[in-house]
Amino acid sequence: MKNYENVKRLFIARVFLWVISLIATLYWMVWSFKLYIDNGYFMDVHEYATLLRPKFYGGVIVAVVCLFIATRLRGISDKIKKNIKDNGYVSEK
Repeated sequence: MKNYENVKRLFIARVFLWVISLIATLYWMVWSFKLYIDNGYFMDVHEYATLLRPKFYGGVIVAVVCLFIATRLRGISDKIKKNIKDNGYVSEK
């Protein structure tokens, strides 16, 4: 039964990582709209890019790292489930 708890914990961790990834993506998107709304047509394209770039890169890096870790946790979870199935702990339906 401990293996089932580990799979559940890994799933919860993966959901948490997906939420962090979503928040990081929404953060730079909202910042982009905020820059545009506050300054509108009066801002130079290069100035806009210069102000957005740190937020964009930070958000994308956080999102990619979280998704990478979530994918690795999925692999670990699949190995645990395969081990449970191979050892006969799961009834076949």
